[in-house]
Amino acid sequence: MSRREDRERKITGWLEHLQSWQSSGEPLARYARSHGIEPWSMYHWRSVLRREGRWPDGNGEQTHEPRRPDASGSARVPLRFARVKVDDNARHSSLTVRVILRNGRRTEIELGDAQDLEEVLAVLERSA
Repeated sequence: MSRREDRERKITGWLEHLQSWQSSGEPLARYARSHGIEPWSMYHWRSVLRREGRWPDGNGEQTHEPRRPDASGSARVPLRFARVKVDDNARHSSLTVRVILRNGRRTEIELGDAQDLEEVLAVLERSA
């Protein structure tokens, strides 16, 4: 069997799985697990077949199981990221350094800049 024939056979098999999944009405991951398939394989082949125009884009498909409330009773909230602007002047502001000594003593030192940090480290290394 040639590579092309082997690939076409795989594609036919995955199309059958995807059609069966879609008609089942189950979330894709649940369908995959119940048929002994790794969910990532189904997602991968669905993506490949979409790129090749052999599977519809499927806007609105339910692919994941719905979120269930956690033990506290509240539903999980998806992570969101915010755009942050870094001000170059902020880089030259003070530094806070936490020092924990071997004997368990701790301190926080607020420094004006990185050069002050070098001086503090030199003092600590001398006393060690």
